Amino acid sequence: MPVTNPTPGQKCIVQINNSTYQTVTGLKTAEIQIGTDIYDITDLNSNSWKLKLAGLSDYTMKLGGNFDLSDAQQAVLQADIITTPGSTIQWKVYPAGTGGIHFYGGSGIIKQQAVKFDVKAEEQVSWDIEGSGAITYS
Repeated sequence: MPVTNPTPGQKCIVQINNSTYQTVTGLKTAEIQIGTDIYDITDLNSNSWKLKLAGLSDYTMKLGGNFDLSDAQQAVLQADIITTPGSTIQWKVYPAGTGGIHFYGGSGIIKQQAVKFDVKAEEQVSWDIEGSGAITYS
């Protein structure tokens, strides 16, 4: 059986491009979902088996963590949903951290920001980002 080298999740960093790529601090989670539309094209002569056709691909990204607008990149993300809605952001996710050579990259539009204020915990924030164009992995 091949030996794998898993990477601890806490090494991951997320950067957004606000003239240069800078790390968003305070994040605890980054989730990328990549998918393809699948269409059922079954006809009456299909011998009881469904036929499928691949359509367009897309992706979404969800970021979450501690809410801290003193972080310039969190402030940019919030401004992109409140001040300039519909703005496209460029982003990179380095699974192995700043020393990693591989990263996911793309651009997207912030669909939603949620801020949670809880008397029993630190303030939390999450952003839902809809991909615009292709996602890359290099």
